[in-house]
Amino acid sequence: MYKRFIIIFSAILMAGSLFGLSGKNENRSIDIFPGNIMNWNMKGTPDVYKGDDLFLYINGGADIYQEYGFKEVYSVEYEKEGAGRISVEIYHMDSPTSAFGIFSFKTGGKWKESKNGNLYFPEEYYQNILADNYLITITSIDINEKTERAIRIFRKTIEKKISGNSLIPGIIDLFDKGKFEKRIYFEGDLGLMNIYNLVSAESGMVNGAAGINNGNITFILNYNEGENVRSKYSSLIDLLKTESRYSEFAVIDNGVSFLDRKKNVIYVSILNRYIVVFIGKKLNEGKMFFKYISDKISIVK
Repeated sequence: MYKRFIIIFSAILMAGSLFGLSGKNENRSIDIFPGNIMNWNMKGTPDVYKGDDLFLYINGGADIYQEYGFKEVYSVEYEKEGAGRISVEIYHMDSPTSAFGIFSFKTGGKWKESKNGNLYFPEEYYQNILADNYLITITSIDINEKTERAIRIFRKTIEKKISGNSLIPGIIDLFDKGKFEKRIYFEGDLGLMNIYNLVSAESGMVNGAAGINNGNITFILNYNEGENVRSKYSSLIDLLKTESRYSEFAVIDNGVSFLDRKKNVIYVSILNRYIVVFIGKKLNEGKMFFKYISDKISIVK
């Protein structure tokens, strides 16, 4: 009986290892934190906020994380005598796509690729890293040359722990890096509205992407497969017509154009299974963007 118990228990342990159920994997967020580096010492243990507790941690702005698919965040400070403090936050998202979305949102649609495949974007006293389901934010709390230099060391140390290719959603690939300064992925109306407040009501989209170049914004809005895109397009146009800030609606080619209060031209049309929206100063530029996007979409399976 005792031998039988040992065999069963060993099998359970093996299954847990195979399916990522070990204690170490359960606490992977904790494992990402670097140890004490060059006399930068962790202050206490990381705080954790899960689900709706995020609203207790972030004073405004938690909604956008929830829309992208937030699971939990771990945060802790490091301190070095005579240098200051550095904060490290590890956001665990629902999926690599969700993680990329909040990463693209926080970096304003810009990023670089590190040698080990992670994405990151450095700012003077602030760095974001993307890997797998994780967004890691490193911030200099005390702004000086020592903390600025230290956050670069922290980034490289963390990247060694989470090396691997980040997942860029296919809809983002419709915007070539060379043609668009910024590329942002969103998973709901809140993400869209943070780029441009297009509609006040829910648009019904599943997800989308924005490409920004020379002050022009092009949105690609995606809806559930099987839904009638033409019907969604008609509903969106009806929503836009209820907005008092828009004027001079006109049917042009296969879409609808109108102006916002700043006299930006907005042109909306259907391309393939997507609804595409151009916002800019000149309609001709919009048509050029539509031709470019149309060619790109036509080769997407």
